[in-house]
Amino acid sequence: MAELMEIRDYVWTTAKVIGSVLKKEVVICDSRMYIVGDSKYDSYADMKKNTVTNDAILRTAMQNREVLTINNVKEEAEGCSTCENLEWCDINSIIAFPIIKDDVVIGCIGLYSDDAGFQAGVTEEGRFLIDFIWRMSELLISKLEEKNENLELKALQKRLSSMIEHLDTAVAGIDGKGRIIHTNSKFWEIFGGEGEPSGSFGQTASGGSAAARRRSTGSQNPRCLLCTSGCVSETAFLTGGQTWPTH
Repeated sequence: MAELMEIRDYVWTTAKVIGSVLKKEVVICDSRMYIVGDSKYDSYADMKKNTVTNDAILRTAMQNREVLTINNVKEEAEGCSTCENLEWCDINSIIAFPIIKDDVVIGCIGLYSDDAGFQAGVTEEGRFLIDFIWRMSELLISKLEEKNENLELKALQKRLSSMIEHLDTAVAGIDGKGRIIHTNSKFWEIFGGEGEPSGSFGQTASGGSAAARRRSTGSQNPRCLLCTSGCVSETAFLTGGQTWPTH
C-alpha cells in the first residue's frame, strides 16, 4: 500500500489549502510520524524538522483512532509542557484528526491555533471545521487509492511483459494504427530487423521484414488473448503468425 510520503506534493498542497480556508496552521504527518505537509512552509526543503515528536498530540490521536481537541495546550498537552519553545510559543489550541482508510490509520491532520479554543463539533463553526477536515482527508485517501491502482497496474504490466518475453514463440503487440508497440526477443530472432525486447514503440507493422509484414494481417475472427472469446479491440498481439486482439 502506498504511503502519504509517496504523494507528498499533493499532501503539501492540501495542507496549504486547509490552512488558507480555515486560517490556521496545518501539519499533516504519515503513519511513521514523518511530516508530509506544513502550511507554514512553501516546500518540504524549507522545513526545520521533518518528524513529529513521540509525545505529540497527533501521535496520540492516531493511537486512539479518534479526533482529539485540546484548548489549552500548555497545561493539557504533555508534549507541549516539556517543549523547549514553550515560553515563546503562541499556540493555544490543537485539533488532531486521524486519517483512516479501511480501518488502517495512514496519517493525521493537525490544526494549530492561537485562539482560546476550537469548540470543534460544538458550535456551527466547529462542525464546519470537522466536516471540512474530514472531506479533505477523503481527498487524500482517494489520491492514495489512485496511487495504489497505478502501482498494481505497473506490477501487472511487468509480470505480463516478463511472461511474453519468455514465450517460445514470436510475439508483437500492434495498436489500432498498425504500429508495433511491444515485442519479445523471439519476434526479432525469427523475423529479423532491429528491436528491443519488451517494446519497439513507434515502429509500424508495415515496416521491417517481408515475413513480419505477411504475419501482421491476422485472421478474420481472432479470439481475445485475455477472455478467449471473440471481441473488438484497438490493440492486438501477433503470436506465431496469428493476430490476437486484447481488451
